[in-house]
Amino acid sequence: MRTFRARAVVRTQRRRMLCVVRQRGKERIHYGQGGRLEIAGVRAGSAALLVITVVAAMQLLGTLNGTFRTFPGHLGLVGLAIAAVLVVVAVAAVWAMDRLARSRVSTLALVVVGMLLVALPRIAASVVLDAPLVGDTLAYHDLALGVLDGVCCFAHRPMGYPILLAGSYAVFGDGPFASESLNIVLAMVGGALLFDAARLIWGRRGAALSLALYAVLPSQVLIVVPPLTEVLYATLLIGICWVIVRSPRLGSTTLAAGGALLGLSQYVRPTSQVLLPLLALLPLALRGLRHGIAAAVIGVACFVAVLLPVVGYNLAAHGDLSLSTSAYAGWSLFVGANQESNGMWNRHDADLLASFPGTSQWDRSEVAGREAWGRITRDPLGYAELLVRKVGVMWADESYVGQYATGPGIDERVREALVVGADVMYAIVLGVALVATVGVRARPPPVVTFVVAAILLIAILHLFVEVHSRYHAYLEPLAALLAGGALAWRQRSRALAVSDR
Repeated sequence: MRTFRARAVVRTQRRRMLCVVRQRGKERIHYGQGGRLEIAGVRAGSAALLVITVVAAMQLLGTLNGTFRTFPGHLGLVGLAIAAVLVVVAVAAVWAMDRLARSRVSTLALVVVGMLLVALPRIAASVVLDAPLVGDTLAYHDLALGVLDGVCCFAHRPMGYPILLAGSYAVFGDGPFASESLNIVLAMVGGALLFDAARLIWGRRGAALSLALYAVLPSQVLIVVPPLTEVLYATLLIGICWVIVRSPRLGSTTLAAGGALLGLSQYVRPTSQVLLPLLALLPLALRGLRHGIAAAVIGVACFVAVLLPVVGYNLAAHGDLSLSTSAYAGWSLFVGANQESNGMWNRHDADLLASFPGTSQWDRSEVAGREAWGRITRDPLGYAELLVRKVGVMWADESYVGQYATGPGIDERVREALVVGADVMYAIVLGVALVATVGVRARPPPVVTFVVAAILLIAILHLFVEVHSRYHAYLEPLAALLAGGALAWRQRSRALAVSDR
């Protein structure tokens, strides 16, 4: 009888913890059962993350099964050893950071060790590997050289990264050292913001684990080698999370900063505009329509204000009132509807784009966008099957690592080992991140809602537009943010119950 009574008391105390009122000067912040909109967003995002995790796990199991059945095959004993070492070293580094966080070492020392953990593997990768300049990497390289020659500041692609790359070229020359140095610095900035955001949500141990996962994810290490936008874009998304964590009420100032950062990220990747409704809905879900509408309007206004130069350029150059920083929006829909290529870039569609009427890439892309509807309506059932296949193409593995971070001269066994090691760690982080979103009954920290809803929106977007395994790379640091909280279970439970972060 006493046991049942004690359990009842514990359950009552836990329920009371879910309705906490904290006093901060004159401001009272209420926490209770999450609003329906917010909980629905978390549930939908968790469902998307579950699908992604299952797809990644099935792909990994298939890869490992094929590897061992055909061993030595492409991987060989050398490749298997390299992949195993990658995974063991990554897990050991996370374990070491956890132990360090539990010790009496100062938080500053913990940050220093974490920053070294971010920097050193990336420096080693940039020294050992030589990324080829092909496709997107060559395009960004050429755009950066154009900026140095005075061609600024708009083109058919977003110019945010090429402008930064041009600055690095101006200092270090137009070789790989400049792009690699820029990406490593950006990764360290992202790591510092990630640690501080995670510390305020999960506590010191959760922050150390989040940073360690971000630091040792093979794909995140190797993506600094080629001159691509993923590192910069991920850092900007982490910055938005940091802003949200720093001001849990999501007031006007916070939404202004978040909207401005999201606008800046639109200069790096045009998908940022898809996240704007999420940033606007967050204060409405947290504070209600009456108190959240002003913050939402200010956030949207700051996003648009940052992009006014883009609007002016598109109006003058193309006669369109548009926030897009890319001239390929319609073409991306066209390629994304190609059943034969599984929605991926292909030479046939590239040639078709060049043959469409128009005097610019923007005009031809708009024609391609109209043609995309024909591809969909000619075979609706086949298109529905394509949407399912695209989930696997987009989320299943880290195959982009071998494509972009390694040159043609590298041993095939080494390339295969890097991909397999990256696949293993990717699946692990996704699985642990999923745990952080399951079973949330109390109002979660707003940043958790933002992360899982962002994953959901990006997943929905790429059901329709062009897909590539690389296009999920910038979301992996956000998954590491969630996974750190799940690994630090006690901090996670406390944060989800009563944290104002």
